[in-house]
Amino acid sequence: MIEGIIALMMLTALLFVVAPLFFREKVAEDRYAFSESLQRQAEKENLYAAIREIDLDYRMDKLEEGDWRSMRRRLIEQLALKAEDVSTEEQL
Repeated sequence: MIEGIIALMMLTALLFVVAPLFFREKVAEDRYAFSESLQRQAEKENLYAAIREIDLDYRMDKLEEGDWRSMRRRLIEQLALKAEDVSTEEQL
């Protein structure tokens, strides 16, 4: 009985030590995907911040309406492209 418990403990310890060798590739893939996700989120946040910034500049009369509209349109188009990229990747 005690030998069985000791054998089970040794097997558990062996699996604990050896398992990372077999699953290292999966962990690396998960880290890479998480890193890409964080990068996409940061890019989106930067675009939103840029939109808020030009809106503020327009309200403070630092930008003319035509410039504000064209800049805002380009930023929104970039956001739309980011959203398309994310939805395309999720479908894969």
